[in-house]
Amino acid sequence: MRRLRSILSILLVSGVVATACGGGGDDSSVANSTTAAPTTVVAPDPSESEPVIVEDLTWTTPTVAPADVGTVVQATTGEAYPMTIAYPAAEPPVEGWPIVVHFHGAELGTSLYELDQHLGDRAVVVAPRWAPTAWSSQNLDALTAAEYADGYWFDVAACGLAAAQDAAVERGGDATRMTIVGFSGGVHPAARTALGEARNDLCPDREPAARPQAMIVGDSQFLFQGDNWDETFADSASLAPDTVDRMLNPSRWSPRPVGFVVYLWTTDATYWTRAIANPPAADSWITNRLPDGAALLEDLAAVGAFDDEKIMFGDNALLLQMRLESAGVPVLHEFFPTNHTYAPGVYERISEIVFDGEFS
Repeated sequence: MRRLRSILSILLVSGVVATACGGGGDDSSVANSTTAAPTTVVAPDPSESEPVIVEDLTWTTPTVAPADVGTVVQATTGEAYPMTIAYPAAEPPVEGWPIVVHFHGAELGTSLYELDQHLGDRAVVVAPRWAPTAWSSQNLDALTAAEYADGYWFDVAACGLAAAQDAAVERGGDATRMTIVGFSGGVHPAARTALGEARNDLCPDREPAARPQAMIVGDSQFLFQGDNWDETFADSASLAPDTVDRMLNPSRWSPRPVGFVVYLWTTDATYWTRAIANPPAADSWITNRLPDGAALLEDLAAVGAFDDEKIMFGDNALLLQMRLESAGVPVLHEFFPTNHTYAPGVYERISEIVFDGEFS
């Protein structure tokens, strides 16, 4: 596998997988179209791995009339988003390949490349873009905008999930063995699509054929603790508190398949860390983030979130872990002494869940 990984890394970074662009689309459905000829990546030693095909696609939202929802007018006019997919060149087994849908955090989602290298010759790995095309690793305006906390882009992600699943099935994937993965800012759309449903369904006629069997998320802030969101949360018309509730309130989650599991992983990264008093003051920034008020404060205190007087990635993950376990969902949560990037041990866990349906 190592030689195949090296080849994929070089080819992908050098631009074999370019961002696809397009416009328009069918008004009644999500459209998938290949925008570049498929690239077959062949390992030098066939005994070590199989060839992998990487394609650039686009998926397109249907036309939806404007609906005044919160502080955001939610409408789409057939916007096209890039989608990258990697899958085995070999004939799929009778049961099909497992599917991994990855929601990236920044521009192209470099973690997709890494997942592709680990899973690409045994699974279909697909990453539908869900954020504005202007959002890059150098320009995070989309992450800090009101639309992000209000949840509009997560509704776009829910629409993209159906397109991603369809594209994967067309390439030999098994919709009943789908894992949703999210990293960094991509954790939010991953959690919303894996656990809940869209608030404003942009694709009512194009629902995923099956719910995911697993969710894998690492390093993000479910409480949106960045001060850039304070104004959004302070706006009484904002849906931002409801966005938090949809991610953290089990009563808002959709029914899950039997055997559904969750893997949470957290690093020592200090990005998006924010001071908080212990106990929080009544006028603290966190009060506007609490759709269920005292219950969320109590759970945060229970997981020790206020002990060091700051909210970090780990506090958010521990809170989500508590809420998942309260709903009877099997959870494995691991911490890694690394920066804000995929830790080596994460890939082994992902393989266990994708191919075995459980963690050891």
